[in-house]
Amino acid sequence: YLLYFGIFIGLSLAVSAWAKSARFALVALLGFWIVNGLIAPRAVADAAKRIYPTPSAFSFQQALDRDMQGDGRDTAEALKQRVLAQYKVSRLEDLPVNFSGISLQDSEEHGNEVYDKHYRALWQTYARQDRLKQWAGVFAPMLTMGSLSRGLAGTDFAQHQDFAQAAEQYRRVFIKQMNDDLAYNGGRTGTQYIAQPALWAKVEAFTYEAPAVGWVLRQQSVSLTLLALWFVAAAAAALIATKRMRV
Repeated sequence: YLLYFGIFIGLSLAVSAWAKSARFALVALLGFWIVNGLIAPRAVADAAKRIYPTPSAFSFQQALDRDMQGDGRDTAEALKQRVLAQYKVSRLEDLPVNFSGISLQDSEEHGNEVYDKHYRALWQTYARQDRLKQWAGVFAPMLTMGSLSRGLAGTDFAQHQDFAQAAEQYRRVFIKQMNDDLAYNGGRTGTQYIAQPALWAKVEAFTYEAPAVGWVLRQQSVSLTLLALWFVAAAAAALIATKRMRV
């Protein structure tokens, strides 16, 4: 914020020294403030969405559902025959494992592949939008300041993605523990199985450690660099203008 305020001080001094009247200086500086604080953030956000469009929630879900039901995985019958052949039996009831757990985990792994494919593309689109917004700080220091503020507050895209991926990884480990327990400790297929408290005791609690400041600043390196360049340019302009002005 000291850099950001320094930019405005430098620009105010430079414009005031160059302007032929106080009225012109006021209009010029007010125009810059309107573009920087009101127009640029909205215009750049809209431009980022147009250049790197994201799918609607409806079309995104449609694509997920289509791939979930598409080819590239065992059908229930194919999975059944593969497991029967693996254990050399002819009926599910003769399996030494519980087929329900195996089937649930197979569906889970297929779903993970589909979700990874679609969310990877979505994350990349959001990352491109965020990168464009950072580079747009060349034209308005408010954009660099906003990006840095979100990063240091832990509410930027990079940290949202980091948390979402950590939570998803925990969910996958948790689900696999449940399915494996059903498959290998749940008795034969068709029998009733109720997990004991010992199973839940083995499940580790979800813990998340927010990224360190150094990691955040690396993600915000473009904004940090542009903010520093704005400050240097404003300070240089103020120094040159005040040296040339006639009192």
